Amino acid sequence: MRRNLTLSLDEDVLYKARIACQKRKTTLTKFVRGQLENLVHHDEQYQEAMNRIIDLIKKRPIQVGPKTWTRDELHER
Repeated sequence: MRRNLTLSLDEDVLYKARIACQKRKTTLTKFVRGQLENLVHHDEQYQEAMNRIIDLIKKRPIQVGPKTWTRDELHER
């Protein structure tokens, strides 16, 4: 179900946005809708990726062996 959204913009921004949309052969409504849909989609993808990483970490905890080096050895030239 679609709902309406009221948006307040500076007149100059609105004018330039309409021109930009005309160049792209779209309406301001379709453009804003597409941008918001992309934002939501990318946010969902990010969250899914983070959840997969967290699941992997829980399944395979990282084990670190003993420290076999000194700070001086690491920075030796």
